[in-house]
Amino acid sequence: MVFNVLDFEKPLAELEANIAELKRISEAEGVDRSKEIAELEE
Repeated sequence: MVFNVLDFEKPLAELEANIAELKRISEAEGVDRSKEIAELEE
C-alpha cells in the first residue's frame, strides 16, 4: 500500500521507515536492538 506523504510529514515517515528496517534487521540477525528501537520510538 502506498501513502502520499506531505512535506511536513517526511521526517516522521523516514523515522518510521528506519524503525521498521531496524526491527527487520534485528529479527533477521537475531540481535537484540530493543533499546535502540525504544529510543527512536520516543
